[in-house]
Amino acid sequence: MPIKPPILGAKAKAAQPKQRAPDLRPNSGARGYGADWQRLRKQCMREQPLCILCAKGSATQRPRVVAAVEVDHIIPVTLAPELRMTRSNLQCLCKHCHRRKTMMERVPLRQI
Repeated sequence: MPIKPPILGAKAKAAQPKQRAPDLRPNSGARGYGADWQRLRKQCMREQPLCILCAKGSATQRPRVVAAVEVDHIIPVTLAPELRMTRSNLQCLCKHCHRRKTMMERVPLRQI
Protein backbone atom coordinates (compact mmCIF):
# COMPACT_ATOMS: atom_id res chain seq x y z
CA MET A 1 0.00 0.00 0.00
CA PRO A 2 1.44 3.45 -0.90
CA ILE A 3 2.55 5.79 1.87
CA LYS A 4 1.11 9.30 1.97
CA PRO A 5 3.86 11.88 1.29
CA PRO A 6 4.68 14.37 4.07
CA ILE A 7 3.16 17.85 3.99
CA LEU A 8 5.80 20.53 3.41
CA GLY A 9 5.92 24.33 3.46
CA ALA A 10 3.10 26.63 4.56
CA LYS A 11 0.57 23.80 4.59
CA ALA A 12 2.69 21.94 7.15
CA LYS A 13 2.50 24.90 9.54
CA ALA A 14 -1.26 25.16 9.06
CA ALA A 15 -1.69 21.44 9.75
CA GLN A 16 0.01 21.70 13.16
CA PRO A 17 -2.31 22.59 16.05
CA LYS A 18 -1.69 26.04 17.51
CA GLN A 19 -0.36 26.11 21.05
CA ARG A 20 -2.20 28.40 23.42
CA ALA A 21 -0.49 30.45 26.07
CA PRO A 22 -1.16 29.12 29.57
CA ASP A 23 -4.20 30.67 31.23
CA LEU A 24 -2.90 32.29 34.41
CA ARG A 25 -6.31 33.41 35.65
CA PRO A 26 -8.00 31.67 38.58
CA ASN A 27 -10.58 29.04 37.65
CA SER A 28 -14.07 30.15 36.65
CA GLY A 29 -15.56 29.38 40.08
CA ALA A 30 -12.97 31.56 41.82
CA ARG A 31 -13.75 34.39 39.37
CA GLY A 32 -17.45 34.31 40.34
CA TYR A 33 -18.77 32.07 37.57
CA GLY A 34 -19.88 29.06 39.62
CA ALA A 35 -23.05 26.98 39.53
CA ASP A 36 -25.37 29.98 40.00
CA TRP A 37 -23.82 31.68 36.95
CA GLN A 38 -24.02 28.47 34.89
CA ARG A 39 -27.77 28.19 35.66
CA LEU A 40 -28.40 31.85 34.71
CA ARG A 41 -26.27 31.48 31.56
CA LYS A 42 -28.21 28.39 30.49
CA GLN A 43 -31.52 30.19 31.08
CA CYS A 44 -30.35 33.18 29.04
CA MET A 45 -29.20 30.94 26.16
CA ARG A 46 -32.56 29.13 26.17
CA GLU A 47 -34.49 32.40 26.05
CA GLN A 48 -32.25 34.06 23.44
CA PRO A 49 -30.53 31.43 21.24
CA LEU A 50 -29.53 33.92 18.49
CA CYS A 51 -26.98 36.74 18.58
CA ILE A 52 -28.91 39.90 19.37
CA LEU A 53 -26.40 42.22 17.63
CA CYS A 54 -26.31 40.19 14.40
CA ALA A 55 -30.11 40.12 14.35
CA LYS A 56 -30.24 43.93 14.58
CA GLY A 57 -27.74 44.50 11.81
CA SER A 58 -25.94 47.83 11.41
CA ALA A 59 -25.52 50.70 9.00
CA THR A 60 -23.05 48.65 6.93
CA GLN A 61 -24.40 45.13 7.44
CA ARG A 62 -27.79 43.53 6.90
CA PRO A 63 -29.40 41.57 9.76
CA ARG A 64 -28.14 37.98 9.99
CA VAL A 65 -29.21 34.84 11.84
CA VAL A 66 -26.25 33.60 13.91
CA ALA A 67 -26.29 31.25 16.88
CA ALA A 68 -25.30 32.84 20.19
CA VAL A 69 -22.47 31.13 22.07
CA GLU A 70 -21.52 33.80 24.65
CA VAL A 71 -23.49 35.53 27.40
CA ASP A 72 -22.39 39.15 27.74
CA HIS A 73 -22.92 41.73 30.48
CA ILE A 74 -24.49 44.78 28.81
CA ILE A 75 -23.02 47.01 31.53
CA PRO A 76 -19.60 45.47 32.29
CA VAL A 77 -19.06 43.87 35.69
CA THR A 78 -16.12 46.23 36.25
CA LEU A 79 -18.52 49.21 36.13
CA ALA A 80 -21.49 47.66 37.95
CA PRO A 81 -20.59 44.50 39.90
CA GLU A 82 -24.02 44.51 41.56
CA LEU A 83 -25.60 43.73 38.14
CA ARG A 84 -23.47 40.65 37.53
CA MET A 85 -26.33 38.18 38.16
CA THR A 86 -29.18 40.37 36.88
CA ARG A 87 -30.91 38.81 33.87
CA SER A 88 -31.83 42.20 32.39
CA ASN A 89 -28.11 43.05 32.19
CA LEU A 90 -27.31 39.99 30.07
CA GLN A 91 -27.45 39.46 26.32
CA CYS A 92 -26.53 36.49 24.17
CA LEU A 93 -23.96 37.12 21.44
CA CYS A 94 -21.99 35.20 18.83
CA LYS A 95 -18.24 34.91 19.37
CA HIS A 96 -17.44 37.66 16.84
CA CYS A 97 -19.82 40.24 18.34
CA HIS A 98 -18.75 39.43 21.90
CA ARG A 99 -15.08 39.85 21.02
CA ARG A 100 -15.74 43.13 19.20
CA LYS A 101 -17.85 44.52 22.08
CA THR A 102 -15.28 43.50 24.69
CA MET A 103 -12.46 45.13 22.75
CA MET A 104 -14.45 48.36 22.40
CA GLU A 105 -15.04 48.41 26.17
CA ARG A 106 -11.32 47.98 26.85
CA VAL A 107 -10.15 50.76 24.51
CA PRO A 108 -10.45 54.14 26.25
CA LEU A 109 -12.42 56.72 24.33
CA ARG A 110 -10.30 59.38 22.67
CA GLN A 111 -10.44 62.89 24.04
CA ILE A 112 -11.75 65.34 21.45
